[in-house]
Amino acid sequence: MFVFAIAPAHALALRTVRALATEELRQLEQRSRSDLVLRATRAGILEWDGIASRNSYSERYKELLGWPLDTPDEGLPPFRDLLHPVDRDRVYNRFIAQLRDRGQPNSVRRYEPMEYRLRRLDGQYIWVHAEAIGVCGADGRTLRFICSFIDISDHKRLERETEAQARLLELQNETLKDNVRLREDVERISRHDLKTPL
Repeated sequence: MFVFAIAPAHALALRTVRALATEELRQLEQRSRSDLVLRATRAGILEWDGIASRNSYSERYKELLGWPLDTPDEGLPPFRDLLHPVDRDRVYNRFIAQLRDRGQPNSVRRYEPMEYRLRRLDGQYIWVHAEAIGVCGADGRTLRFICSFIDISDHKRLERETEAQARLLELQNETLKDNVRLREDVERISRHDLKTPL
């Protein structure tokens, strides 16, 4: 009789273990998919943990900035120090404002994307497109700040080249217009001189 009393509890425990194992597998699969998507975008990730007051960086983030992949997170310079001097105040002040701004309790907030320059280990700067989210706690304070970075240096270079070509074409167009006006003036003077001989 004792066995029959324990059997339902044992069956329930087995179902619970299976459900937990299934949930763990589902979460593992979800993390694996997220990692694949992240790799496909070639985005580097910076995560600020407000509770532990520390930053962590993805391997791709380190790769973007030319740091060895085995560099410990504490070995990277503070984010503010990596910002280009022209971009530093604008980007850092916006980051601080986002952290201070209270959001909806227990929510995730998306911030406006930004483009700016970051310094690589070799001293060169790259342009990045940054998109961030903030995870808010029960009081609306930002507990985590997660930012993705995609290298857009080639895009910016092409944009600058296109702008330079457009300016050059504009200058050539103005020169042609000046030449046409000059030719018209010469023709007008010649016609006038032919009509009214000395």
